[in-house]
Amino acid sequence: MRWEDLIKLDNLCNASPLASIIFCCKATKKCPFRDEALRILGISKEEYTEVKERNRIEAKGTCYGNLAYCCSLNVQCEARDNALKELGMTPSDYLKYKYKILKELIPESKLQLALKERVVYLLAFEAVCLNNVDAGYRGLALGNPELVDNLHILNYQEITPKLDKAVRDSIKKEKFISVRVSKTTYDKLADIATLNGCSISDLVRDAIDVYLSLQTSGQGREKYLKDNYKLKEESEGRCCR
Repeated sequence: MRWEDLIKLDNLCNASPLASIIFCCKATKKCPFRDEALRILGISKEEYTEVKERNRIEAKGTCYGNLAYCCSLNVQCEARDNALKELGMTPSDYLKYKYKILKELIPESKLQLALKERVVYLLAFEAVCLNNVDAGYRGLALGNPELVDNLHILNYQEITPKLDKAVRDSIKKEKFISVRVSKTTYDKLADIATLNGCSISDLVRDAIDVYLSLQTSGQGREKYLKDNYKLKEESEGRCCR
C-alpha cells in the first residue's frame, strides 16, 4: 500500500474500509463505528489515542485542535482546509501524514483486512408511511443496524407501496407510537421477546394493555379484560398471554 491509495478513502462512517479509522475522531467521543473498527483490528482505545497524540500537529479551529483527528479529503471541511493552508500543507502532504499514522496504528498483518472490511454499509430500502399506507419511499442509506438503530438517508423517491390488501387494511386500523427506553430496559425486553418467540412491539403492547386495565375499576375493568385478554386459543395474535 502507498500513501496515494488514501485518496480514495472516505470517512469510516461513510461506508469506507476500516483503514479509514485514520480519519476518525477522538476516542472520548462516543462512536460505535470507530469502536467496532478498533475491535476488529485488535487495537485498544489507548493504543489508538497514543498513536494519534504522538503524531499530533496543532491545528487551530479543527476538532480537538489536532490534525490527527481530521477527516478525509473527500469530506468538505472548511476548518481542516484552513488549518492545512495555515500550516503550509498540500493535500499530498496531508495524505502522507495520515499514511504515517496508518502505518503506526494498523499492524501489517491486519492491513489487508483493514482495506477490505467495513463497519458501515450502503443500504437500499423501501418504506411505508404508517400514517398513510398509500404512500411510500425507496432510496439509499448508510448505516449498520447491528450497531445503531438509525440510518443516514442519502436519497429517496416516492413510490406506491406494494402491500397485500389484508396488511394495508390492518395497518389502517392501528396507530403507531415511538417509545424511548433505557438500554437496560431494551436489553431485558429483547431477552424476554427471544424467550417467548415474540417481538418487542408485542411486549410493549401487552404492557400498555395491562397498565390500562389497572387504571379501570369495577365493571369497567372486567369488561376491559374480557375484551382484550381472551383465552390463548382464541387470540393467536398475542404472544405473551
